[in-house]
Amino acid sequence: MDDRGAEAFLEALSPVEIDLYEKAMAAREEMADAAEHAGRQQLQRLHYQAELARRRFERADPDNRLVAAELERRWEGALRELRRAEETRAVELHKDGSAPAELTADLKRTFKSIGRRLPEIWDGELLSHKQRKALLRCLVEGVILRRVAPDTIQTRIVRKGGLSTTLEVSTTVGAFLDL
Repeated sequence: MDDRGAEAFLEALSPVEIDLYEKAMAAREEMADAAEHAGRQQLQRLHYQAELARRRFERADPDNRLVAAELERRWEGALRELRRAEETRAVELHKDGSAPAELTADLKRTFKSIGRRLPEIWDGELLSHKQRKALLRCLVEGVILRRVAPDTIQTRIVRKGGLSTTLEVSTTVGAFLDL
């Protein structure tokens, strides 16, 4: 990343945005906890319903076959629903979540001085590939490409907040006739 890019990112990233990120992460964690609690309550409800259906079936008069068959069908349906919910919950707990990385104290200090050190941080091993992509998504609104000549592409990078940088990039041409 060149000096122009580092200066542009310095303008786009501020401590306020880091604080907002932390607040968003806290809100996301609260929502995840609420979803977890709701999932546990649903499983408890389904366990209760299956147990209730079992008790009703066991209390039924064996001589009344129609009632016993209906109660058995309801019990089996409750067990199927419970099993489905448990399997769905197990999949949700074991799937690889796309939760963003939490900001450590070291990472916070780094972000606060990111404008001066962005090229060093970007080329170093502090940020993972996933974190680099997330950083770019936070800072860049869009990229506009326009071919101005057969061997030149004009690139405009629009950052959050409306600032933009325009560059002309030379590109190779596959055939001499295309020039």
